[in-house]
Amino acid sequence: MPQAAKKMLLPEVERLTPSSDRDRVDRDLAEFFEETRRAYASNPHVAPLYGHLTEFVLRGGKRLRPRLCLASYRILTGRYEAPPRPVALASACLEVFHAFMLVHDDLIDGSVVRRNRPTLHEAVRLDADRPDGPLERKRARRGEFIGMGHGKFRGRFALREGSVVVRFRRGRRFLNGSITRCRDERQRAGGARPA
Repeated sequence: MPQAAKKMLLPEVERLTPSSDRDRVDRDLAEFFEETRRAYASNPHVAPLYGHLTEFVLRGGKRLRPRLCLASYRILTGRYEAPPRPVALASACLEVFHAFMLVHDDLIDGSVVRRNRPTLHEAVRLDADRPDGPLERKRARRGEFIGMGHGKFRGRFALREGSVVVRFRRGRRFLNGSITRCRDERQRAGGARPA
């Protein structure tokens, strides 16, 4: 492309997609996530996931899709000033949709890194695997026992590092001595049985 054509094209491109558009999209996304955090993330089960989700969407990127949406608005209307709020919010929604498509892609591909950081599902997994993570706190609240059970009973099983995790509901009969031994070992290790 000749230099003269570039010089003519750059001002028009800047007029269609000013750098302030990216800042506005980032600001609108941050406001949206703050509003929804106040409304929904007070739930202790949702808060850790919500933190990872917010960080994933706001961690960067070119914001190409929202900027193309705003440029399309300017082309179609012939107005080059800042678009109205509904148009700006619609363009920010495209970025959220794109982020969720990236999460889906990472899950399908089995990726563990995106933009030099853990993917969303990997960050959630790493958070849950921490010794003080939500999964361990949940297990302690439910009074799960790690060990091998014997006999017939109604319970749920899950594999965890080669052991069988047996979850009992209140009022269920404990299994022979193996459950009692697991409970005693857990209490000696500092875990208290939930009331």
